[in-house]
Amino acid sequence: MCIRYLGFILLIWFPRALHAQSAAQSCSAPRLDGGFFAPKQQTYSDGTKLTYTCDEGHKPAVKGWWATSTCHNGKWSPEPQCIDEKACLPPDIPNAKYTGNRSGWYRDAHKIRITCDEGYEPKYRHVTAKCDGGTWTSLPVCEKSIYACDEPPKIPHAVIIHQEYQEVYPADTKLQYECKDGYTVEGADTTKSITCISGNWNEGPTCRPSTSGSLERNPKPLFTTVDHCGAYPNVPNGDVVERDQTFLKFQCSAFYTQVGLGTVVCYSDGTWSQLPICKEAFCVLDPAEHVGANFRLSGVEYLKEGEEKHIPCIQQDYSSRVQCTNGKINFTQCRETEPAAAKGGSATAGGNTTSAGSRTRPAGGGSSSTSGSNDRRPQFIPVDDCGASPNIPNGDVVQKDRMFLKYQCEAFHTLVGSDTVVCHSNRTWSPLPVCKETFCVLDPAQDPLPNVKLSRVEYLKEGERKHFPCVWRDYSRLAQCTNRRITTTGCCHTYDHQRGVCW
Repeated sequence: MCIRYLGFILLIWFPRALHAQSAAQSCSAPRLDGGFFAPKQQTYSDGTKLTYTCDEGHKPAVKGWWATSTCHNGKWSPEPQCIDEKACLPPDIPNAKYTGNRSGWYRDAHKIRITCDEGYEPKYRHVTAKCDGGTWTSLPVCEKSIYACDEPPKIPHAVIIHQEYQEVYPADTKLQYECKDGYTVEGADTTKSITCISGNWNEGPTCRPSTSGSLERNPKPLFTTVDHCGAYPNVPNGDVVERDQTFLKFQCSAFYTQVGLGTVVCYSDGTWSQLPICKEAFCVLDPAEHVGANFRLSGVEYLKEGEEKHIPCIQQDYSSRVQCTNGKINFTQCRETEPAAAKGGSATAGGNTTSAGSRTRPAGGGSSSTSGSNDRRPQFIPVDDCGASPNIPNGDVVQKDRMFLKYQCEAFHTLVGSDTVVCHSNRTWSPLPVCKETFCVLDPAQDPLPNVKLSRVEYLKEGERKHFPCVWRDYSRLAQCTNRRITTTGCCHTYDHQRGVCW
């Protein structure tokens, strides 16, 4: 009898015990060095949210000057933490990877090195960034590789198998199509693959009804001369920079980046191939929107994606380093600065800044004084005081500001040096950039390619690869511009880029 009653008691008690064990745990008050939080309690029930901020010289380990944390089963998430205000949070670099820090933040002067995702390459081969006073300097940009392809063509009655959709596909990517039931690829089974070659997909399959007697051919339109398509297509914020008998080449204006192929062809049915898009790649620094930043601006400033500028502050000889990252303006606190142009650099990007207190200037703004130095550096003055804008061969002024000129090189040239030029107080210009040739010339009259149908001079950008048709049908030679020299394969039916094999 006693055992029976004991079992009954256990049956009642056991579920309650299980419920007590499974109940969410409360949280103790967090330990927060260098900051304070609210509400102040000894314990917090599960799901309670508290708010915290940090003392002067510190900041939360997340974005913003205050942050929240939630009690979740006995632990705070994210854990409240105050870090040095000169430390950096993890940067957001699209299409890139880098080694993360276990603490979730990075100390001042820490450097990271990025690796671009497949199909992307670092712009200007810049792959490092440094934490400097709480912000990242010169964040790398991963842009689409010239050898990568956009999304593959959509083929009626077919689907791509064994591959998730993505916006960019690396060179040599092979994708397989499969026709739907009742359709087949002519001369094959129900599947066929296409390959990304030098930024373009080779011709895909056509799925035709598999029933006999009704195979109505609908071949893909052939290329023809551009005059056949009439007036040139309009690409907003882009211009035709090269016109050939069989193609047009577009280039985006300054402060815009190109999405899609820059080369457009005309089909035999009178339609143009897909046009590129000139996407905004700049930030707008409007003094009306940054009233509390202490900037001394007379008008709106424009920064290219990834560009840095030193903007003068209200305090004389102080400036803020401003950077355009992912279309957003990031800026540092006003600090005492040393003009970069005095060392032959630019007043905007990459200038050397000195931390507060590294130089002593008299009140009211005098020349900087360093023990034993008579180095008097010129100051900047309006560009009109230097007279006519200096001429740069193969380059043009694309932006004129009261205090600087911004240059851009023509197509097939790359800019060496700073693209920004300022006027010194002695009425001389800062060092001018150089527009260096970055292309190869393929002239059939001087250097004919055997067995290649080439009737005119061809120009290839540095690193560009191009297929030229051979005298045999469906055969071509691959030419590439490397260090301003042309290298070619033999006449190939197919070229394997990965193995470097031509057959």
